[in-house]
Parts: sequence; C-alpha cells; structure tokens
Amino acid sequence: MSNDYKSLSHCRYLVQYHLVWCPKFRFEVIKGDIEQSLKNILAKVCNKYQYEILELEVMPDHIHIFLSAKPTAAPTDIVRTLK
Repeated sequence: MSNDYKSLSHCRYLVQYHLVWCPKFRFEVIKGDIEQSLKNILAKVCNKYQYEILELEVMPDHIHIFLSAKPTAAPTDIVRTLK
C-alpha cells in the first residue's frame, strides 16, 4: 500500500478506493482462465484511465481491488468504468 501523496498543478492528494464485487448469489464462477483474463482486463482499463492498482485479489466468489485515482475521477465513474 502506497501512502505517497501525488501532485497536480494546484493540489496534493491521496485518494484510494477499496472496491469489492460479488457474482449473483456469490456463486464460485471466477476460476482458471477467467481469473487471469479478468486481471488483464482490469489492468488495461486502469492504465487507460490512469488509475493505479495497489492491490488486486480475485477469489472464486468475489473480487477485491484497492486502487488510487486522481481527485477529478468520481467514485461512481471509477466503478462504472471497471464494471
């Protein structure tokens, strides 16, 4: 986990989010190739939108992602983008 403040032209910030997703009824559907594909997709999306993945854990029945983003990115937009 990184606690280093980042800077933009007029501010210093440290914005981090912990997001958790669960499949319907927490069925264990995230296994094998799906797990690796999901990690790759999340990494690509985060790179495109300049989110920094600090931790990513994919379990068979849920996903934890801890990321850092700029203060101009609304939490709802981050979740919508990653979903």
